[in-house]
Amino acid sequence: MSYSPTVQTDMNINTLILDNDKYQNDIMQLKRNIEDIENKIVLNQRNIWTLCSHEWIKDENACYDDLVKYKCSKCHLWKKRGWYC
Repeated sequence: MSYSPTVQTDMNINTLILDNDKYQNDIMQLKRNIEDIENKIVLNQRNIWTLCSHEWIKDENACYDDLVKYKCSKCHLWKKRGWYC
């Protein structure tokens, strides 16, 4: 069975459109997954902040104008409670 170039082109375009729709759906699902994981990280950081017996050390790479210059040697959270609670 032979197709005219127009029919083949239309089939190719439709396939490409369907592929793009699927890719867009995949991207949206992955973005939702990333957002869920980021929320889990935030919850974990809040719990870690509360549960860790912090030992603060100065970050050797901190600049004079950095908001926070200390981080915990155990949990690696910054010494800025407002970021986690």
